[in-house]
Amino acid sequence: MRLGVLRDAGAAYRLGSWLEGFCYRHAWLITGQSTEIVSSIVGRFPRCRTFHWSNGVDCDAFGPDKATPESHQLLGRNGNCVALYAGLHGFAQGLEVLVDAAASLPSSAALEMVLMGDGPKKRTVVDRVRDRQVQRVRFLGSRPHVEMPALLAAADVLLVPLASYIPGAVPSKLYEAMASGRPVVLMAEGEAAHIVRRHDAGIVVAPGDVAGLGNALQALSCNADLRSRLGANGRAAAVQFFNRDTIAARLIGALEEGFSGTTRPARPWLLHRRSATAPGPGILARDSERTR
Repeated sequence: MRLGVLRDAGAAYRLGSWLEGFCYRHAWLITGQSTEIVSSIVGRFPRCRTFHWSNGVDCDAFGPDKATPESHQLLGRNGNCVALYAGLHGFAQGLEVLVDAAASLPSSAALEMVLMGDGPKKRTVVDRVRDRQVQRVRFLGSRPHVEMPALLAAADVLLVPLASYIPGAVPSKLYEAMASGRPVVLMAEGEAAHIVRRHDAGIVVAPGDVAGLGNALQALSCNADLRSRLGANGRAAAVQFFNRDTIAARLIGALEEGFSGTTRPARPWLLHRRSATAPGPGILARDSERTR
């Protein structure tokens, strides 16, 4: 619905809503990848047990030291700052805004933008670059995910865009970007923006904000110290809060506690996000804590 694919009065939407409710009501535990998703489920199905199972990243696979001569060569540098988007060229990403922001930069800006990947909107984005004659934007085809750690580390800035606010959406590439120790330019709102701001891991702009995106790119392209500081902050946050092994261990611990001694716990459990003083993914809390 948020992307305009389904209508809220359509048969597909009604069937999906019924199926969602049926599955939730019959599940022992429901996991959500963001606190916004979990809060939405709890608000609509308050009797369901939920667990905030955040997405994460393999911090051993991704890191600032993973770049290779081949990845540097593929991205190309020419002495300029390289801002990389790697992923789907689809309806949800809003890559046209990236192109417009690149076109708005002064000719003196030492920045090149690389858009890597494929998808249903790629032809539209390629045509936009050609029609606007944006020389600083280049395209690369899709690459195997095994090459991503080296490619992300070879870039100077990593772009994570969303075309509009989608409640609960936290792009998985955000965690990979943070673990790579590179500053993020995030075009999004909601929980993803909260993560970047809380950990001072990059610059956040609103979806569709061409001027703000251009300002962010220009600020980072001419300030290596700022890029280094934001990248280091993101890496530290990824290791401490979004390491996939740590997140998996939390879930395993919660399941073991929930199942201990009985197939179905005598009391329901709710897993929720830590407080602001402990910003990692969810921890276990009893029902009595729901109203705190």
